[in-house]
Amino acid sequence: MPVTRFSSRANLNTFEFTVILVVGATGYLRGIITRSLLQQSHAVRIILRPNSNHSDLIGLGAKAAHADLKDPDSLPAACKGIDVVITTANSARRGGSDTVAAVDLNGNRNLINAARVAGVRQFIFISAYEADLSHPVPFLQAKARTEDTLRASGPVTRSWRRTFSWMCGSRWS
Repeated sequence: MPVTRFSSRANLNTFEFTVILVVGATGYLRGIITRSLLQQSHAVRIILRPNSNHSDLIGLGAKAAHADLKDPDSLPAACKGIDVVITTANSARRGGSDTVAAVDLNGNRNLINAARVAGVRQFIFISAYEADLSHPVPFLQAKARTEDTLRASGPVTRSWRRTFSWMCGSRWS
């Protein structure tokens, strides 16, 4: 599976798809991915959790699917009729029950399984530049494990590794 550096200037029209599910759409990357897709007139569904700030995306034309990566039973309905999943979801800056194990490891695995069962044609996972199974940071270990799960899952997959300074809490580079 290719690992590609993602640019905010990427032309998302190079992909052939009909309906796109964006997971993590209300996080930082929503301006880069979700808004770009909507501006290019793609049909976009976003996963919403309770208390998500999403009114601007719905106003731009995104359709809502109420689901949570930590609840595997909520994901099949969100993935139904989807051609492509793009996920940026992660536990960073969330706290509470949104732990690395619950979201970055098990949650992403739940999403991959639901997408596979639903017949999703392409799964795009936004990983982290230093993702490695032997990395001392659990977040980066979880990203690497998710990449491994994707490689074994079956659908056409792509993992983009973003360069960012996670330990310092700085913005995406």
